[in-house]
Amino acid sequence: MGTILSTLDGSTGMLSLMVHGVIMNIIQLMAYGLVAPFSRDAFRRLNWYICYLTWAPLVAWGEMSTKLIMHGDPTAWAKLARDRAIVLSNHIAGMDWLMMWAVTERTGGLPACKALLK
Repeated sequence: MGTILSTLDGSTGMLSLMVHGVIMNIIQLMAYGLVAPFSRDAFRRLNWYICYLTWAPLVAWGEMSTKLIMHGDPTAWAKLARDRAIVLSNHIAGMDWLMMWAVTERTGGLPACKALLK
């Protein structure tokens, strides 16, 4: 079991995540061609789950050795999954992005999360 977790370290882990992302993009393209012409709403719902499958491994990979403690009103955290927001990070390090994705995962908004990097 230890060998499975150790394969996510370093360049091997990033390569596997990149291959996973390409596969998910191919699945999105196929879903667009097969479902979107008949029902745009059904495609958007299906794409929501496909996006979750794309982002979740990256967040899990980044959270393997981190502990995230969130404080605040539980009703406010529950609203975050439904509300739209633009979150700007003051830092540009990779861990900052992973922490923002971890927060959106915990609040249920990860599939709808979009990230712009400069």
